[in-house]
Amino acid sequence: MICSVCRHCGLCEGSETKKNVSVLADFSGLENLKGDNSLPLNFVGIAFDIGTTSIAANIFTLKDGILVASVGEENCQIEFGSDVVSRILFSSKPSGLKKLHESILSQIERISKKLILASQNFFVENRRGRAVLKRIVISGNTAMESFVLGISAVSLAQFPFSLPSKFGFSVESNELGNFETIPPDCEFYFAPAIESFVGGDTVCAMIACGFLEKVENKFLADIGTNCELCVYSAESDKIFCASTSAGPAFEGYGIDCGISAQEGAIAKVEFLKNNEIKCFVLGNGKAIGICGTGILSAISEFLKSGIIDFFGAFVSGKEKIILQNEIYICQKDIRNFQLAKSAVLTGLEILSEKSGCKSGTLYLAGGFGSLLDIKDACAVKMIPSFLSEKTFAAGNASLCGASILLLNLGLRKSACELAENSVHVDLAQDKSFENLYIKNLNFK
Repeated sequence: MICSVCRHCGLCEGSETKKNVSVLADFSGLENLKGDNSLPLNFVGIAFDIGTTSIAANIFTLKDGILVASVGEENCQIEFGSDVVSRILFSSKPSGLKKLHESILSQIERISKKLILASQNFFVENRRGRAVLKRIVISGNTAMESFVLGISAVSLAQFPFSLPSKFGFSVESNELGNFETIPPDCEFYFAPAIESFVGGDTVCAMIACGFLEKVENKFLADIGTNCELCVYSAESDKIFCASTSAGPAFEGYGIDCGISAQEGAIAKVEFLKNNEIKCFVLGNGKAIGICGTGILSAISEFLKSGIIDFFGAFVSGKEKIILQNEIYICQKDIRNFQLAKSAVLTGLEILSEKSGCKSGTLYLAGGFGSLLDIKDACAVKMIPSFLSEKTFAAGNASLCGASILLLNLGLRKSACELAENSVHVDLAQDKSFENLYIKNLNFK
């Protein structure tokens, strides 16, 4: 609350506590963004990363590009299906698409309202007046952007798996639906897609990781249940991209004690000299499960200590290793992780071969990619050895790229050209994929 007595003026949310909002957030990669000095001080824009599981958003001043607040929460469409395919199938039912469309628009409006309320202290203290929302950028996979726009994504689930739209255009909010707090003339810009399963979130991630600069070889791996992989070849001046299904192990699913990266999740494991196991728990409380990075870390330690061999089997014949509080990793967990890590490594190796790039910088994006220990990823052979010395965590690169497109309108044309000129590699049709995939299941 701004004042000592609430007069319900609307400049803040009164005496209620702001929840799940980070005000004046420090977001890596967004420090040097600039706005449009010709715009009024009170104009704001919001960048959205619409993920299948979660949604993240940043609110900026459009005049000077100041990041004022950010928010993240679960995608409410989960009630209609936990993954993309199940939601596409739901959308094909009577009124299914309408429900998905209205659900995501309602959440976008709620988040927008939350961010505007969270930013009002900043506007009052800096005498900028009342914030006016003028622009929104939507970054997401092809299905998520389709649901926001309200168009069918059924073609993504049927051969030949065609794009419902290439996106890369703007509409006014009143063309999407009726909003209570988002002005009818607010611009919604949809990040351009490359292929059916390489969407606007990947294009935004490439922009955030400097793929428009075209200076040196670059690799990008946006790691999750579905992994998007990209390579820029400085020699040919071409971008090669692909998608691969890694399965849910990176998100903590398909693992006996697996959970998402939340409070209480074991995120890193360390073996001490006295054979004790030290677990690093998110939130520093009691461990209730293990997340993707914890599984990676534990398997890396198992390899170093000789508990498992290079094929992933327990050497002593044990069925499981208890880490903490009856939380364990079993043989099945290791096998599921091997399937996931092999998908990433195989995809990167094939793109390396197609592009001719045998060196470069690798950016790991997404929640899992941002939290993992690079040394652990190298130890389990999840990334090519020639990239091990120049691998960096890129954070939520999709949201960062969306923020760039929010503030730099001139780059939107460049984003569309990047999407149009990227060479898509269908890994499922590549003759070498199966043999490489089987080979890369091992940890050597």
